[in-house]
Amino acid sequence: MVNLTTLKETAEEGLRFLRRQKDVHEAELFVADNAVLTARLNYVSHIPCNGVEEPKSIESYGLSVRAVFTDPKGHRVGMGSEPGNLSLDGVKAALDKARRIAVQDPHFTRLPVPSSERRTLLKYHDPATMELTDTDLVQAGWRALSQALGVFEENGSLKTLVSAKQRLRDLGLIVGGDVTILQERIAIGSSQLPKVQTDESSLIASFITAMVEREDAKGTGFACSTHLNKFRGEAGAEAARNAVAAVGGVRIKDGEYRVILGPQPVADLLSNLVIPSLSADAFYDRSSTFHGQLSRQVANEMVSI
Repeated sequence: MVNLTTLKETAEEGLRFLRRQKDVHEAELFVADNAVLTARLNYVSHIPCNGVEEPKSIESYGLSVRAVFTDPKGHRVGMGSEPGNLSLDGVKAALDKARRIAVQDPHFTRLPVPSSERRTLLKYHDPATMELTDTDLVQAGWRALSQALGVFEENGSLKTLVSAKQRLRDLGLIVGGDVTILQERIAIGSSQLPKVQTDESSLIASFITAMVEREDAKGTGFACSTHLNKFRGEAGAEAARNAVAAVGGVRIKDGEYRVILGPQPVADLLSNLVIPSLSADAFYDRSSTFHGQLSRQVANEMVSI
């Protein structure tokens, strides 16, 4: 990843340039670098496999400029971005885009100003996660997989399903999913800030599915952590336990039932249905779930976020 010092220097240099522009009343410069690291799990007990496959990473960086331009008819506000470019030329290109699309906004007053409160959250990221090595990523994947296999190996009820001539792997034990690590670094400078501010954050998330194929049993597990030394691969164990618990399950009849949604389905509903429907783009192209529902109740009164 691009180090924090480079992001800060880019923001400082870019802000000095923006302050020299005669038609810029005030401006804000945002610089960021984001990385997504993934260790894919693919274990099948009765087919040769590698267990942990496809360790990969995706990194993106760039900057954006939000500027308020002077105009005889009133200030105009515009925003432009430049991906993959942290140079001064990138700042200039982003400013040109902001200038071209700037419009008068009667509801805009000024860029955000600092509050009187002191910042209390500092250096909360995990340095080990931010400087993760390839080996660390692979080991994180194996940690989740090992937890799942450990549950399968130690569970007594599974052993009763195999005959004397069979082995546990003949049940068709499957573990899939991924361990994903997010790394984010930002620097932000503004005409309204005394100096450039920086921040770093990280997240380790694992989503695992385990199956006992011969018994048509499946279970899922998920977990999140912010520190590498606290990541134990619990999602793998949870998925395996849920798969074992599903052995011998029966299907319920069709009908309407009262259900309690856990954290995972709630997060899925919010991420894929509610939040996308609240974007301006969704309203403009009439694809929002809530299109035409202004001032109408769209959810049960018991729903609380």
